[in-house]
Amino acid sequence: MRHLSSFVPALLLAACSVVPQQSGAGHGDTPPPQQVQVSVHGGGVPLELHWFRNSAERRALYTQIYAQAAGAVRALAQGHAANTWAVILDVDETILDNSEYQARLAVTGAQYSAATWSAWVSDRRAVALPGAVAFLHTVRDELHGRVVLVTNRNVADCANTEANLHAQALEYDAILCAPEGPGGRPVQDKNPRFA
Repeated sequence: MRHLSSFVPALLLAACSVVPQQSGAGHGDTPPPQQVQVSVHGGGVPLELHWFRNSAERRALYTQIYAQAAGAVRALAQGHAANTWAVILDVDETILDNSEYQARLAVTGAQYSAATWSAWVSDRRAVALPGAVAFLHTVRDELHGRVVLVTNRNVADCANTEANLHAQALEYDAILCAPEGPGGRPVQDKNPRFA
């Protein structure tokens, strides 16, 4: 199978609101870099996470990126027979939005752990990112390409991941979850799966 696109540009959105703490130093002195505090929105959610979850700009950026990706795939797919080419995408923060999980951690003061992540995945509550459903539909149904998903979600969480993807109408042909490696830990290197 010929790969027309190995990834969709990921958005790295950092609407940071990091404010230096005031020190007793005189005017013009700057505090050392480790002395920062993150502004927090009501409910304990950092402002940058609040922005990511609620801003019109974030929605517009994702929608625009996916529209541009669809245009690029249309051009690249010309002259290729149906189902002889594929688009390969990551899952988390590319087509599924896990910001609710991050908000839960922020509100409760919890840290990421395999247990909290697995519980989040089993909730099947991640929503499709703006533009992702339309993009996958364009690839599969309009251009007759295939969609392959590569994720570091472990094999034990793969069934819940697939149920979440289906619930969000995210169409795909194959998903490659992280296989179990030595000691029962998932293999985090995605490159062999991308290959």
